[in-house]
Amino acid sequence: MTPFRRRATRAGAAAVLIATVVLTSGCGSRTPLAEIVAAEGAVQPAAADASTIPSDPGAAALPAAPTAGAPAAAAPAAVTVPGGTTATTAPGATTPKTTQSGKPAGGTTVTAQAPATCTKQLDPIRIGQIGGWTGIVGNILSPSRLAMQVWVKDINARGGIACHPVQLFQIDDGSDPSRSAAAVQDLAQNKKVVAIVGSQVPVSISGFAAKVNELKIPAVGGDLINYEWNRTPYMFPQGGDLDGDVLGAIKVQAERGFTKVATIYCVEAKPCTDAVDVINRGKDKIGITEVYKTQVSITSTDYSAQCQAAKNAGAQQLLLAIDASAISRLIRSCKALGYTPAISTSPIAVGSSVTSDQNVQQATLSVGSATAPWTETGLPAQQRYHDAFARYASGIQVDGATNIPWVSGELLAKAISNLGAEATGPITTDLVLKGLGTIKKDNLGGLTIPLTFKPGQANAGPYPCWFPVLLTTKGWQATQGNKATCL
Repeated sequence: MTPFRRRATRAGAAAVLIATVVLTSGCGSRTPLAEIVAAEGAVQPAAADASTIPSDPGAAALPAAPTAGAPAAAAPAAVTVPGGTTATTAPGATTPKTTQSGKPAGGTTVTAQAPATCTKQLDPIRIGQIGGWTGIVGNILSPSRLAMQVWVKDINARGGIACHPVQLFQIDDGSDPSRSAAAVQDLAQNKKVVAIVGSQVPVSISGFAAKVNELKIPAVGGDLINYEWNRTPYMFPQGGDLDGDVLGAIKVQAERGFTKVATIYCVEAKPCTDAVDVINRGKDKIGITEVYKTQVSITSTDYSAQCQAAKNAGAQQLLLAIDASAISRLIRSCKALGYTPAISTSPIAVGSSVTSDQNVQQATLSVGSATAPWTETGLPAQQRYHDAFARYASGIQVDGATNIPWVSGELLAKAISNLGAEATGPITTDLVLKGLGTIKKDNLGGLTIPLTFKPGQANAGPYPCWFPVLLTTKGWQATQGNKATCL
């Protein structure tokens, strides 16, 4: 079984946990998460928040949600999750400390944190997420689906957003722009969501962005590897932009002495070709020389010719604008030629299969993370992220893909919380936009770079910033901790 298939199976099992554990809301009521989380379906159920969520390919689907008004559980539920950990939703339970990898330290029993204090439960906030989970790059996007579910479970366990429980609808667009546009329309007009949060649409961005702008529905955070995130009025990035993503990754290795760069980029997605333009404009700023450049397909089984050409050109570092599985195949091709250059790529392309690849570890791989490194636990906001995965998705390692939805969700929560007394009534799209307009130089407790949005803004950013992260045989290391670099 491949590392990715093992990951998908674990992710599916963890997703089942999310729908079956009974969570205790901060407003004193017990609500099954399946009533909080809803998703797409060919046939819509009678109640919009009582549908099922298909898990990642190859894994079992989540069970159907109970009907609205079903009796609450009489006692906290306990279930076994991947790795044998027991998760319990006991009110008032303490939160365990976790290691930097996100696993519980000193034990295997994880209990839910004490709920926040709310005098009453307010109207739910309906949000959506769109991703290419079964598309051509589904192998690198799939963790984001589970991550959004984990965030919803965690925020509701903490009382929701300003005492509003969160309901989540997730739609797979298959990385098809037309399907992505249809998904935005469905979420806005049929599901009545007030925001689309943490979406992963690197290939389908054209349809997604156009429909978001047309319907004036805020897209709060996402993959950030397309310029549309910084050029569309209704898109609100949760971190650095494509320039930071590409140049930051290269600069990490350049500072280690690998200044001669070969660029190998995919033919399948616009961000790959955009990366070439980023290097052309920014190579002098980061002190590198591009010695070779070529385009490939991520479906190729062998990259020996490209490796040989890069080796002949004297490239010390390869910028790889390709997906996770192609990265591993390319590194194998290069190693077979006795060529082991340093690697740089995007955090979105680095899943468990790449992280655990010994060939990649030995070569070293760098990324320029758009948000604070997922490796860090030094700040309360970072520890909460690790705790939530240890509690609700034990066995799933946090990474660049899981970090995107989490920080996106926290951006939405901060925007709504900033509304103060206005947040005590029903949350509308207009209120979400108003709340986003209050974000001023806010790094969300250290989760990202300082963000600023303006009411009625034409666009957000640009934010050519990154947090350096390096993978070696010792694992991931945030070489500057929580300190960002900006051009």
